[in-house]
Amino acid sequence: MALLLVSADGNRFPEGIGVFLQKLSAMIAIAVENSLNQQRINEISYQDVFTQAYNRR
Repeated sequence: MALLLVSADGNRFPEGIGVFLQKLSAMIAIAVENSLNQQRINEISYQDVFTQAYNRR
């Protein structure tokens, strides 16, 4: 996925927009990683580690 901010006009975007976008992308990356980790934890909890038997719900 990509977000492209392109303009031929040099004054189109404010001066500090790059720093803001870097911080925003870092927060989004952390949120996506947390969501993936939560999904992995849910999938791991379906089976017992030692016996490989499925856990009752």
